[in-house]
Amino acid sequence: MPLRRGIGAKCSVLVKFLHPNKLVKDVIKNPTKGQKEFDLIIVRRDEKVVNRRKQTVVVLRSDDTKWRNEEVYCCERYATVLKEGDVADIFTDTRSANERGSTGNDPSAEFEGVPVPDNVRHSTSNREDIINLRNQGFEVDDDNDPVAENIPDTSVDVGDKPVYKDWGCNGIDPRKVDGCDTNRQAKIKKSGSQQLTFTGWFLLFFPSDYVTDIILPNTNKSLDIKLSLGEFLRYVGIWLFITNHSLKHRVRDFWSKETPSRFSSTPAYRCDDWMSHRRFKEITKALTFTGDNPPTYKDPFHEVRGLIKAWNANMTEVFQPSWLSCLDESISIWFSKFTCPGWMCVPRKPHPFGNEYHSICCANSKIMYQIELVEGKDEPKEKPDPEFFDKKSPTTGLLLRLCKPIFGHGMIVALDSGFCVLKSLLRLKELGVYAIATIKKRRYWPWGVDGDALASHFLTSAVGDSDLIMGSYNSVDFKLICLNEPKYVSKYMATFGSLALANTESEEFRILQDGSKKKFKLVEPLFFHKMAKHCVDDHNHLRQQLPALETTWKTSWWPNRVFAFLLAITEINIFCAYKYFFWSHTKDQEGYEEPTVFSFRNILAEALINNEILEKEKAAGDNIKRASKRLKKQAVEEHKLFTAPPYAKYFNGRNFVCKAVKKYQQYVCRSKGCKTYIRTYCVCSPGVWVCQECFVRHANGLAMQSSEST
Repeated sequence: MPLRRGIGAKCSVLVKFLHPNKLVKDVIKNPTKGQKEFDLIIVRRDEKVVNRRKQTVVVLRSDDTKWRNEEVYCCERYATVLKEGDVADIFTDTRSANERGSTGNDPSAEFEGVPVPDNVRHSTSNREDIINLRNQGFEVDDDNDPVAENIPDTSVDVGDKPVYKDWGCNGIDPRKVDGCDTNRQAKIKKSGSQQLTFTGWFLLFFPSDYVTDIILPNTNKSLDIKLSLGEFLRYVGIWLFITNHSLKHRVRDFWSKETPSRFSSTPAYRCDDWMSHRRFKEITKALTFTGDNPPTYKDPFHEVRGLIKAWNANMTEVFQPSWLSCLDESISIWFSKFTCPGWMCVPRKPHPFGNEYHSICCANSKIMYQIELVEGKDEPKEKPDPEFFDKKSPTTGLLLRLCKPIFGHGMIVALDSGFCVLKSLLRLKELGVYAIATIKKRRYWPWGVDGDALASHFLTSAVGDSDLIMGSYNSVDFKLICLNEPKYVSKYMATFGSLALANTESEEFRILQDGSKKKFKLVEPLFFHKMAKHCVDDHNHLRQQLPALETTWKTSWWPNRVFAFLLAITEINIFCAYKYFFWSHTKDQEGYEEPTVFSFRNILAEALINNEILEKEKAAGDNIKRASKRLKKQAVEEHKLFTAPPYAKYFNGRNFVCKAVKKYQQYVCRSKGCKTYIRTYCVCSPGVWVCQECFVRHANGLAMQSSEST
């Protein structure tokens, strides 16, 4: 019979269910996954507003000095009783099970906390909706907000201004002077990549060393049966398999006992022969992505910092992008700001709610090779300064961190107006990276640019005409390039290029006011920007198109979402790699049909589920079992009586699982007819409890059998 709640009862509660929020966060700055508070004592029953609705709660106190005798509370169903209080103070509960709710103590439960209100979920990027979002306390990344470096500061001397020459001063393209061409293709740095299997490609693009050195050892601390690399790959493969069938079914339906039929609600395929549902949930619940102790200051991102850093370092090590890249934003979907550090609303994105990442993609292969999480208001002030940190120009530091893999190669990176900071682009040029950014008036024109004067230059020009004006700042040259559109003038800031037309047969066209069509060719810098500007969005579209891994893996533990986000990026990177390195050479063959992400995911899932590493581990395990049996046969005459370790519950085949309620838990002797309670076992069979009297008969009986057989 379960222990009952009442005044004076001692309880344990998961930290994430304790309230008030501010007090709990002050006391426990960096709660770990599944962390509980023990020895909490129920003071009374009450009703309080939790998650925006009135619920029955139990008010708790603790003798632990860290709580400073403060009262905390949680929903009644989340308080697990360890010891009952006085019988007279037991709570009487006449509510039904549905009214009481489920236990909900599993961090892998399929929910994401308090949802965003409907009137917010359908917000657009217009000014009224953005004001509404901010009034409700949401952090919004608005495309019309000026970059910090471009906000005029009238209180201080802004220093020297850039110096401009006359219009039409074409100059020389510095990239061509340096011998940089547009033929440098993306490549894999690791030799033998052409012979890699799908499993090999996954281990190439995902940081396998981090998995084996950090994720597996720390995950295994919470698992009775240890997770190996082969089983980990199978676990990932099962997630990919479920994703492809998730639009019609829930995750648990893939282990349903119901016989599938045309009219049943369960899928036609099951995962039981690959992994049991219990094991699948155990791994999900135990997943841990860091081995570092939490910092002394509050850092909600410490669980995933190492994982993101390892993913970036691995991509730098194995992949070299082509001559053209694009830097933009990506969104990892999450609908509750209350359970998501760094939660952001980006109205211009198709999926506006979640974590925002700055990301950079190779424009030719569409492979994403660097990301950086936007921490926003949740960024801890005490954390060490990141690489290339620049307090006066955070945009410069961001661009340098993401472009570090292409330093010194004379490559081009295309940027949108959110990164249009003159000093940042010039700093990139000094490090061997050329850039082109869109100029947009985000309340203010970018520092050093008079956008209105640029537009006035084209008052008498024809649609499709381009011109540039050269400038310099601190002896570093740059160019402002403009294109006359039918209703406005598009403007770009670049550190390379000239007015030479792009070497391509494709032409642009615009519809004039009289309905006629005007055709023209773009100059090289604008053509390169057009080639690259959508590649991050294309990668995001492939990752988020339904069915998607991130929407299939519903979780309330935020680090799992970051892990799923990186898995999804890796999946699309492998897809893009095959498309760029293999399928592009066969697309002209008759009858060739390029695989879709959906069909490719099935191929990758099958490879990971039946991976070659797991087969080798099984073969090695079978050899160990056979060797163990031989050793047992050789030592059959050696019998010793041992006592189980504290909290021993059962033997799993390798060691004792110490999860018993009592420290010296006793068990009934397994010998026939014996009812003695003991904690001892024979060394030849550690999973069988045996008392001292039965041990003598057990040892003598086996010895007699051995002597008779010889």
